[in-house]
Amino acid sequence: MIILVLCAVAAFTVWWETYLSLHSLIKNGIIAEPQLLVHFRMISKIIFVKVLLTLVAVWGLSITIFHFLAGPLYRFEVSFKSLRDGDLSQRIHLRKGDELKGLSGLFNDAVDVLQNNVRQDREKLGTLASNLEAAAKNLDKQKGDELLRMAGELRNVTKGFKI
Repeated sequence: MIILVLCAVAAFTVWWETYLSLHSLIKNGIIAEPQLLVHFRMISKIIFVKVLLTLVAVWGLSITIFHFLAGPLYRFEVSFKSLRDGDLSQRIHLRKGDELKGLSGLFNDAVDVLQNNVRQDREKLGTLASNLEAAAKNLDKQKGDELLRMAGELRNVTKGFKI
């Protein structure tokens, strides 16, 4: 929309400059007033057609650029929200011709690393929890219950992540 407004302002500026130039030519006696009206109308029609074609071209290009940029940005927004909520299974897949493919690859690589780290941590914590549960069997009730509580907490450390 901004581009269309800028094009319209530019077109008006060209028309205005043409009007002032022709007015100056009349004032200085270079062109007679009846000739000016013919020239001004001819120039105005040419400018109008060119401005109209330019606005249509700019509108078409704006829609195309917006389409190839807005789609990927929407996918990034959805993926970041899922990531914020702990969903590490999200990946960004863009259409052929979409912008930001390099950034989507970087996002996917970062999520892969994060997912692998959480998976490894989950396995280590599971092993530690199992060891605590085994050790709890050999202790008195109070100490054993404390180790079982700790083991439960270890199993829940990465519970907020979906991998």
